[in-house]
Amino acid sequence: MKRWTIRIAAALLIIFAAPDLSISLEESGGPAFTGRKIDIVMDNAEIRKVLLLFGECAGINMVIKENVKGKITLKLKNVPWDQAFHLLLDIFNLKAEYINDTMVIDKDL
Repeated sequence: MKRWTIRIAAALLIIFAAPDLSISLEESGGPAFTGRKIDIVMDNAEIRKVLLLFGECAGINMVIKENVKGKITLKLKNVPWDQAFHLLLDIFNLKAEYINDTMVIDKDL
């Protein structure tokens, strides 16, 4: 069983099997997000539902562990969807790990 861990702070080239989800490094050393740009507005939304929405839009099989909880209000305009997704992971101190063809999201303890 192969496992890949996504960490926002990691300076690694990360490419997933999911369509249009990739991160590479810019010359400045920061991640360059390549996903389709989106506009999203959420008011007091459950983080689990927001993450599932991203998974649904990207065609990613996703499991969210029970310890992932919280609400978020956000308004993002013209932002790559993978950047928005990783921003949520970072804000909620989450990690996303691929196990075979399924992304598992858990608290980064």
